[in-house]
Amino acid sequence: MILNKQVFAKSKRAVFILAFLALSLINFAVFWCYINFDTIRLTFFKINQFGEETFVGIENYATLFSNIFGGKDKGAATSFWNSFHAVGINLIILPISIIVAYCLYKKVYGYSFYRVVFYLPSIISIVVLAAAFREMFRQYDDGQTIINGPVAQLLSWIGINKQWLTPDVDTNVKWPLIYLFAILNGMGANVILITSAMNRIPKEISEASRLDGCGFFREMTRVTVPLVMPTVTTWVMMIFASVYSFFMQPMLLLDYNTGVDNMFSTAPMQIFNFVADAGFDKQRLVSAACLGIILTIFILPINLLMRAILNRFTAEVSY
Repeated sequence: MILNKQVFAKSKRAVFILAFLALSLINFAVFWCYINFDTIRLTFFKINQFGEETFVGIENYATLFSNIFGGKDKGAATSFWNSFHAVGINLIILPISIIVAYCLYKKVYGYSFYRVVFYLPSIISIVVLAAAFREMFRQYDDGQTIINGPVAQLLSWIGINKQWLTPDVDTNVKWPLIYLFAILNGMGANVILITSAMNRIPKEISEASRLDGCGFFREMTRVTVPLVMPTVTTWVMMIFASVYSFFMQPMLLLDYNTGVDNMFSTAPMQIFNFVADAGFDKQRLVSAACLGIILTIFILPINLLMRAILNRFTAEVSY
């Protein structure tokens, strides 16, 4: 009788645990396992207009490789390499975020206001931010006069006149503006992350460094930053992962205009467009899957190498 009660209690516990985990397991099975394995499977097929699949082996990969790396499609190659602008943007954000985070950590005058200002872009929709930024530089021609956005107007008063973000006009100022917008939009979360890591440092360490004669910036470079290096290292690891999601900034700023030979397009933007157009051409789903796999194959070794290097030269910190 006692044995039966124990078995029943264990069974109830097991059922409770399984019921608790069921939703997560189903979510993992459907939205990770199924989607990823089906994406890989899809790259080995061609799909006709009726949705019928034909096995073609690595033919889709060979075509895409020749387009990107063989020079057969300049637009595809440009989009692929444009994706790595995300790395440059994040390398600019990193030192700025560390300096701003340190200033907030040291509670410089007005730090509460600055903390809200830097974090505000992270809680406002990127669509709203891009629209506001675009209108600052937009130029309209109503047939009689040219109407400038506020920033474009200020620049015109000092003799700088450019077609800043005008659609269908390819200029050399659009990528710098995309960089500027991405930096302003991407700093907030990083500043909060690094500031949180700095706030974990025991106050005694900061007090001891000041007693030893460390000034504001010397304490930052010799004490504070080395103590938060594990957090910085983790963030550096995410720099190359940002390549996968770099498409909203140029797409929204330029009203979906990719320019001549995809001058302002990226590989993730191409994947987005392939999937969006898949209703008219099922084969574009295959192109999207292949491009995603190729991007992963290209990025994964770089990420693993970065991880090995950073783990080797970054000391473990505990306090």
